[in-house]
Amino acid sequence: HEQGHFNIGLLFARTFLQRVNNTVFFRQNYEARIAEIFNEELEKFRLLEMKYDKETDHFINRTEQQKWDAYFKKALAG
Repeated sequence: HEQGHFNIGLLFARTFLQRVNNTVFFRQNYEARIAEIFNEELEKFRLLEMKYDKETDHFINRTEQQKWDAYFKKALAG
């Protein structure tokens, strides 16, 4: 189960870097823009963390845990 939380962190980092790499920054506001992107992605993944814990019931629901494990495997492969 805890590996899933780590995987969510990896997905967050990957998505954040993709957004940064695909954004045109300007000298006058690049720091604010990076912070904005970071906070937007962080909120998405914070919600994903909560959903993960709720659906798996913190590893008690093994069926849902297996579904999430398959999701992580697919998401991290791409």
